[in-house]
Amino acid sequence: METLGARLKELRQQKGLSQIELSKLSNIPQGTISRWETGARANPGWKMIQALAAGLGCSAAQLLPRCSLHRC
Repeated sequence: METLGARLKELRQQKGLSQIELSKLSNIPQGTISRWETGARANPGWKMIQALAAGLGCSAAQLLPRCSLHRC
């Protein structure tokens, strides 16, 4: 199953952004973004998801992990 961290990394890379660039755009420390992407930190709260989405230029819903019909 896809995680929020994996989805975050996928979208960030699709936009051609480094963690540092996303950090500046979202006002979230680069280390925090790194830990979310690697699963070393619990998933972010809704306000952080909104800040990440704004930095990525996408909707907050796009950051949420996709799941198969069998698991939803």
